[in-house]
Amino acid sequence: MKRLNYALLFVFLNLFLFGCQQHELFDQEITSIDILTWDDQEQVGKLTDPDFIAELADHLETAESASTANLDIPNPDYLLRFNHQEETIQQIGYYNEEKTFNQVTGQFINIESSELYNVSIDLAIDD
Repeated sequence: MKRLNYALLFVFLNLFLFGCQQHELFDQEITSIDILTWDDQEQVGKLTDPDFIAELADHLETAESASTANLDIPNPDYLLRFNHQEETIQQIGYYNEEKTFNQVTGQFINIESSELYNVSIDLAIDD
């Protein structure tokens, strides 16, 4: 009986921890991602492949993240605008090269919530 209680506690804790790592970034289907330079907001690309977009969104929503609040960090190289049809539903910064802040390494940063996501995917950007 004691073993069963420990097993149930283990399952509960894992489900709880998994739930804590979910980021609610996208409340609508993403139909495209605009790629803009960070400094002058000039559009340099657009992603429309639904499979790639879904994979990227899934990685971002389930990734480990670290707070970048109170850190002096460089601006990202690009701004990614995640769109549903013509409406922007989320904006995330993108670094050309991986950055490490608070023991998390990645290329995607949510400036609004001050979080670096443990996601590294090279985007083909012709700048």
